[in-house]
Amino acid sequence: MVLGLSISLAKQQKYGKVPSQTSYAAFTGALGIIASVIGIASIFVEKLRGVITWVLDGVTGIALLAAGVVSQPTVTSISV
Repeated sequence: MVLGLSISLAKQQKYGKVPSQTSYAAFTGALGIIASVIGIASIFVEKLRGVITWVLDGVTGIALLAAGVVSQPTVTSISV
């Protein structure tokens, strides 16, 4: 969902370049998808279990947390 929304926002950008928050959200969305595919594959492939998935989960968690911290001020400034 994050990846789709970020790409949609980037495509609708008419003036200037795409904001860095949108680009980073697209990156973390793609990273989350890749990490989940590797996590599912590790169920079936013995070589992927252990440190590889731990490190990938840690890096992905930190990246997604940072994306939430970066995008929070943008969301609070929107009035509905």
